[in-house]
Amino acid sequence: MPILSREPRMLSGPVTRLGGSALLICVTALVGFSLNAAPFPLRVWEVAKARPAVPGAPKYGDVTVRNLRPHPHRGKRADPYDTFQMARDFHITRLEWTYGLDREFVQKARAMGLTVGGALEDAEEDANGSMKLGRVTGQDGKLKTHPWFHPERFVGCANSPEFRAAWQYQARRYVDAGVDLMQQDDPQMSTRTAPPFCYCAYCSKAFTAYQEQHGRDASYEQFQQESILQFHREMHGELDAYAGRRVPFSHNNLIGFRDKLDWTAPAFDFINAEIEGDQVHPVSLQKKLAASGGMPMVFSYRDTSVANNRRALATLYAAGAWMLLPWDVYMPNNAPRYFGRAEDYADLSGFIRGNARFLDGYEAVTTAGTGMKETRFGASTPVKIGTGSGEAYAFVRAQPGQAAQPIVIHLIEWASVAKPFTLRLRVEYFSTGGNLTARLRLPTAYDPAVHRIAQERGEFSSLCLETPVTVVREGDFVKLSIPALNPWGILVIEHD
Repeated sequence: MPILSREPRMLSGPVTRLGGSALLICVTALVGFSLNAAPFPLRVWEVAKARPAVPGAPKYGDVTVRNLRPHPHRGKRADPYDTFQMARDFHITRLEWTYGLDREFVQKARAMGLTVGGALEDAEEDANGSMKLGRVTGQDGKLKTHPWFHPERFVGCANSPEFRAAWQYQARRYVDAGVDLMQQDDPQMSTRTAPPFCYCAYCSKAFTAYQEQHGRDASYEQFQQESILQFHREMHGELDAYAGRRVPFSHNNLIGFRDKLDWTAPAFDFINAEIEGDQVHPVSLQKKLAASGGMPMVFSYRDTSVANNRRALATLYAAGAWMLLPWDVYMPNNAPRYFGRAEDYADLSGFIRGNARFLDGYEAVTTAGTGMKETRFGASTPVKIGTGSGEAYAFVRAQPGQAAQPIVIHLIEWASVAKPFTLRLRVEYFSTGGNLTARLRLPTAYDPAVHRIAQERGEFSSLCLETPVTVVREGDFVKLSIPALNPWGILVIEHD
């Protein structure tokens, strides 16, 4: 059996928005290792790699949510929702991707200890409330929008001074309101209008200059993409200068619907994207993590099923990503926005808060489960799942280089009917002395009174149930019996 060497292969990651050229990023999720002989195997804390700090990105123990606009709305119809009550009910730490923020709202949110993020579209109104100046224009001379937009919401042109002024006008209002960070929705701009690309006078003039540099056969699509990347970088730089600080930017990347980053990623700090269906399944998520190049990924899951949302939330956190709590979620095809209830999800958000010490600082090591592909330990298998539903998954995480710290294994049940299962761990990867103990942490059943007290005290250990797990030695492995999960448990491994 091959034994891992201690020399990792480094992969190229995305371009950060501070740099104009490709930078080497330390891949934290699915890094591979060479299989040259070594005198002893790597332990899990040696395989885990530290993640570079990313401006504005959440910590693993953060609980985050999107709020389209502050609730209750000041409109004609009564709004049954309340943003701040939701924040207390779900124990959130971050409020992101929110439009229409003012200073009063932001100050109240920050007084609750929340990180606050505003949001911009690619169809922002100018200072006069117009969406018609500096907009994407088709070859027919008509203004263009996205298929999912209202017909009169015209998308801005990246080469237009008028739209650049409109973007800055709106962005500076958020800075003045005191937000910590910003989200850019639809960062692809003209490349996703119907039909795509802008042919306004500004773009025509800019493309002529582009052809002088790249030849008469230069790609118009490539020109549009480069114009949009330049737009984002320059707008961010101008906003940073206005704010007198770095304003981190996330973006709605299309990786949620495919297994690769789209071309807009180099202009932004991290991902805050939409995702749906089985794209959150562990096998699909593993591919996205591999393609992310270490760029942090937050997802808004477009689904109204409580069971699906619970599995998605657990899986994303287990894998080292994040999910916006299912509240005020955009649903496609003009369906009503989805507002999840605390009785359906607060046990999991409280579980995240109660396990922050086993989330923050922990990085990916290996996975196990049907369909998962692993090469980090060569042909060896550190973790095996047996019996049960056949749809249980394990995500091993450890603190990089910290041999004295516990190892955690996130366990997720994906079957509609959960069943107990067994977990086998190859001891040599989890211990230097061969001795392991384990305890399983589970969410407590939802009790609004207990959750209210935990929120008031800011101490969430009462929302976690912990029980010891018997460790049975079987040759090179130990076997642990895991009860049926709903759908998440965290196994804490102590070792010598």
